[in-house]
Amino acid sequence: MNKWFVRFLFPILGMTALILLIFGYFLYHFPFLTGRLPALVITLSLLYLFIALWTVAYLRRHLKPFDEILAMIKGLSKGHYWRRVYPPLSSGIGKELAVYANRLAERLQAVTEHQHIHADRLQAVIEHMASGLLFIDDKGRIVLTNNKLLELLKWSDPHHQQLYYESPLPETIIEMIQNTFTFEKEQQQEVTIEVGIKRIDLEVLVAPVLDPEGHNRGIVIVFHDITQLKKLERIRQDFVANVSHELKTPITSIKGFAETLLDGAMYKEEHLKHFLSIIHKEAERLHRLVEDLLQLSQIEQRRFGLNWQEVNLTEVLHNSLQVVRAKAEVKNIELIFMPPDEPAVVEADPDRVQQIVINLLSNAITYTPEGGEVRLSIDPWPDKGYRICVSDTGMGINKEEIPRIFERFYRVDRARSRASGGTGLGLAIVKHLVEAHRGEITVESEPGKGSIFCVYLYQKRQEQ
Repeated sequence: MNKWFVRFLFPILGMTALILLIFGYFLYHFPFLTGRLPALVITLSLLYLFIALWTVAYLRRHLKPFDEILAMIKGLSKGHYWRRVYPPLSSGIGKELAVYANRLAERLQAVTEHQHIHADRLQAVIEHMASGLLFIDDKGRIVLTNNKLLELLKWSDPHHQQLYYESPLPETIIEMIQNTFTFEKEQQQEVTIEVGIKRIDLEVLVAPVLDPEGHNRGIVIVFHDITQLKKLERIRQDFVANVSHELKTPITSIKGFAETLLDGAMYKEEHLKHFLSIIHKEAERLHRLVEDLLQLSQIEQRRFGLNWQEVNLTEVLHNSLQVVRAKAEVKNIELIFMPPDEPAVVEADPDRVQQIVINLLSNAITYTPEGGEVRLSIDPWPDKGYRICVSDTGMGINKEEIPRIFERFYRVDRARSRASGGTGLGLAIVKHLVEAHRGEITVESEPGKGSIFCVYLYQKRQEQ
């Protein structure tokens, strides 16, 4: 306010000086006024004092809004959009300026808050995208990334900021960026890159960012992680190939022996009986394969329900041993059952638990040589439930093969498995059934000494 006050005070002082000059002129030319000089001086002094006081009060009252408006505008320029000025009660230009200045501040505050909300939403979307996002400006510097990209490429923030794109990105993606800068056209490509000790598959989309005039302002790159999709695709391809092979083997045998019979072998009784038994065996194998495939499909897609009830594991395991006993006797394999001292009761589906145990026992018998032994035991799983273990004295499994034994159609010894009539789906079914019970399964094995498969079941039903 002082600046405004001083600005208006100088004209007042000038006017005062002019009045004094005029007063002096009249005294000089009209001497009769000299006798009344004291009264005139006093009158003029009082008048001047009144005018000065009134002027000061007027200026202070009417110039104060200008000072406050100036302070508010300075605050607005610094981003203090909440600043307001209180308009004077009287009308005038000061009040109008105060009203419009407040409206301007309110508008700026509303626009700024809207922009902040929009920016926060956009930032939230970018940071929570399922795909990685990278923005490169027109000079080739990395100016924006999101959390998913940092996670995919194992970048540490702010390691990547303001770097030129050639520095941290793989050669394949660099080439795509250069082509986009050159031709200003969108590109899409599947690439495989190494991140640390891992290889990941990415679908990379590179697109130019153009302003309304068509000038290139940078490039946006989206990284879709398709590693799991590629893995599933490979599994599907392997599955189709394995199913085709597994179906082809028995069908070829059935077709071959059937043609042999039709060519005349059917008229020889000893050949007829032998060939028909082979055809029957291969048909049974084909039937088991189809049944296991259907069952595995239902289990994987959760198109089955568990019949939850209290299950006495000792009884279930005893019944399972009876089912596989004949198969063990053919190879002179000793079956040893070690039941618990006390009843082992869990909440589970008895039929599915028996299926788990039978598959594990059959698998152990298949890979155990003649004269070996297979043990079945139940032990407490402290504070949780019980552990069912099947151990054998078979060929064992190499350490690098253990992670794959639960895959469909994976066999440690393909020739022995096929000769025994196995479908290669037993352990895959076991794994899914154990997971359906919210249990766990572990494997310990040493080549030449045998394997131990343990299934852990909770005593009480576990909710999903």
